[in-house]
Amino acid sequence: MHRQRLLLVLAAVAAVTSAPALARAQSIESSTPERISSQGMDLGQTTRTEGQNPLGISYADCAADLTLRFSVQLTGFSGQSLQVWASLGSPCVDPQDRGLESGNAVCWALEPSMVPTQSPTTVNVRVQDLVGWQSTSPLPTGVPAPTKGSEACTAQPGYALVPMAINFLVVDGSGNPVGVSYQYTIQTDMVGPPAPVVCETVGDTIYNLTWAPNSDSDTVGYGIYIDPIPGQEPDAGRGGDAGTIVVCPGGDAGDAGDAGCSTLPIGVMPPDGGSCGSSVSDVTCNDPNLMGSILPTPSDDGGSVTPMTSDDGGDGGVEGGVEEGSGGISTVSTVFLYKPSTDASNMTVVDKSTSSYQFSGLVDYVTYTVVVSAVDGMGNVGPPSAEVCDYPAPVQDFWQVYEADGGGRGGYCALGVGGPSLAGLAGILVVVGVVRRRRRRR
Repeated sequence: MHRQRLLLVLAAVAAVTSAPALARAQSIESSTPERISSQGMDLGQTTRTEGQNPLGISYADCAADLTLRFSVQLTGFSGQSLQVWASLGSPCVDPQDRGLESGNAVCWALEPSMVPTQSPTTVNVRVQDLVGWQSTSPLPTGVPAPTKGSEACTAQPGYALVPMAINFLVVDGSGNPVGVSYQYTIQTDMVGPPAPVVCETVGDTIYNLTWAPNSDSDTVGYGIYIDPIPGQEPDAGRGGDAGTIVVCPGGDAGDAGDAGCSTLPIGVMPPDGGSCGSSVSDVTCNDPNLMGSILPTPSDDGGSVTPMTSDDGGDGGVEGGVEEGSGGISTVSTVFLYKPSTDASNMTVVDKSTSSYQFSGLVDYVTYTVVVSAVDGMGNVGPPSAEVCDYPAPVQDFWQVYEADGGGRGGYCALGVGGPSLAGLAGILVVVGVVRRRRRRR
């Protein structure tokens, strides 16, 4: 009798202690994935330049239809199936998260069920299938989810990066996980930062830009685009056929002749006097070479951000505060990118805190149109800013303007003071003022 009780106790202890060991023995391990491409990109090759995040997923990765290849090692499994599920953070272990029970699923299947082996198994995860379902509700519950195409590359609703989890599960016939699952977390960002609000001033052969840095913490620099490309300007000079500017009342866009708009040849207006918002700064700029961006698809919950707008097509919004859009991907050709920092870079300025830039050595009286795009750590180039257009020219001082308005020539002679220095003139005006004040007191 005592012997039978002892055997029962030993059997119970063995069952309790062997269960965790069995669970630990049934495990999934994987190495860091390699990127491969259906277009034949070399193994491990990335679309980003040195200094940018090499391990995330960018818009370029998605557009190129890249694939992540995992080498998965399975241990201790027999008769179960390997499944791969994606989520915004869930381990996908709970059947409800995978849509197997009531409630909204938060995971989507990336691969069909595979029979696990004890040797390394290669698992391919298409980037488009991974990122394409992030804004969908309800999620598909089939295994695998339907294949995604290029539309997946605009599924991210905002410009903030999105961490995603790739979960490797071994499940039994009822869909319940067996053993220890494996999760790989990857940063995804397919939306460039919002466009900066840009202001410009000009001088003799120079063109100055200022902008308010945007709020995307992942910004690493700015790309500055200019048309015409310096060194490829049309014939310059007053009276030359160097282009025209469309001027509209209040800065409203329109064709020449509509709503009071008029077309003026280059050189008919004086250059900026140094303040953003001058008559030249307020013209409507319509350069098709510097327009265009791909915007993200708004999320189903209506959480998209209102795009940036500007009534004057250029400088508006600076004085009234920074108004930001939801970001996107610029489609402006890199042909117009001014002095990229490296041959493969999309940036002119490699510093997120920089908020100004100066072109020098330009051709006076040639109108240049400029836009600025912010670039994030994944290499995404955000949408271009509203265009600013202006032409550099020798800055006119007070006496040049006075003379052009009909004043006399010869310095201060027209005022009858014979041409003393500006300081001397100021002294005379002060003395006159003092004399008048004394006379009033008497």
